[in-house]
Amino acid sequence: YKSYAQVGMTRQGTSVANREANGPKCIVTGGAGTMTVSYNGETYYVCCTGCRDAFMAEPEKFIAKAKAPP
Repeated sequence: YKSYAQVGMTRQGTSVANREANGPKCIVTGGAGTMTVSYNGETYYVCCTGCRDAFMAEPEKFIAKAKAPP
């Protein structure tokens, strides 16, 4: 099985590729971060409940991906 989280959790009406948006970015999709989640005393932004659930299921995966150089 392979996770398709990025396709299934994009908020309707937003663009994952929109890099011009001001403000925090969703740690899962890179879209506009509208909600916060906490992990190990740190706050991260997500765009929807689907991304929140994906992040909480595998937080280390998304944190490492976000910290990786482009």
